[in-house]
Order: sequence, then C-alpha cells, then structure tokens
Amino acid sequence: MKKLKIKILNKGFYLIEVIVGASIISIALVAMLNAYGYMVRAEVSSAKLVKATYLLEEGVEAAHYLRDKGWTATIAPLSTTTNYYLYLSSINGIGDWQATTTKQLYGGVFERTINFGSVYRSTSTLQEISATGVLDTNTRKVTVSVSWPGISGATTTRRLSTYITNMNNN
Repeated sequence: MKKLKIKILNKGFYLIEVIVGASIISIALVAMLNAYGYMVRAEVSSAKLVKATYLLEEGVEAAHYLRDKGWTATIAPLSTTTNYYLYLSSINGIGDWQATTTKQLYGGVFERTINFGSVYRSTSTLQEISATGVLDTNTRKVTVSVSWPGISGATTTRRLSTYITNMNNN
C-alpha cells in the first residue's frame, strides 16, 4: 500500500514541474522578443543618425561650393537671419547647389536648413571673432541643422557650425 501512495504523490509533482518549466520558457521567450524589439529600434535610430550626419557634412560642403561659385553672387545676397534649404539642381547634367526658402525634405524624413549668419570682429584687434564689434562682410558663420522625427515622435535635431570667408575675393 505504501507504494501506491508514492505514485499518486509523484503524479501531481510532475504536473507542477511541467507548469514551472513552461513558465520559465515563456518568460525567457518574452524577454528575448523584447530584447529583439529594442535592438531593431536602436538600429533604426542609429541608421537615421548616420544619415543625418552625412546630410550635415554635405550641407557644409554645399556652403563651400556656393562660396567658391562666387561670394558676391551667392553668399552676399543671402539674409543673415533667414534659414535656407539646399537643393541640388542639374544644369547640363552637372549638379549645382542652390539656397532657397522653399522647404525641402530628404528621404521624406529629414529637414535640413542652412543659415549664413553675420560675423563680427573685435574692435581692438579686428582679428578675433566676437559677439559685437565691427561687421565682417567677408566672413559668415554657417550653421547647418538637420531635424527628423524620432521613434517616440519627438523631433531630433543635430547642428554643425563653421566659418567661411571670401578667400577668392569674388
């Protein structure tokens, strides 16, 4: 009779083992799926950041192109308080950068603006850039901004600034 009681107790114990084992496997599976989802979101976010970085660099190069094309014709007429959009037009099959106030989106997601801000020189040396002083009409502070919607819906923005000068005196 004692053997019969042990078998009955063992049958119930096996059922508990199966339930605990299934629970552990389920928890592990849910954790792996969450980790995979996080990795996919991180990869998408990283890819957008890389594209935005390339757009920033391209914006600075476009500013150099416009400067080299002719300061008087392309940079000097631009307002120092307006954000412009860059677009690449084609003239006889050759790309030609243009600054416009018409909104441009890249890849349907990224908005890139460029600003050609005023630069002032220190009144004491006329060499150092300062917040106030003498306006340097042959130097502009170029600020390129790229914005895009993030995964959470918030807008992400990156900026890159540099200075360009009328080094070709044109």
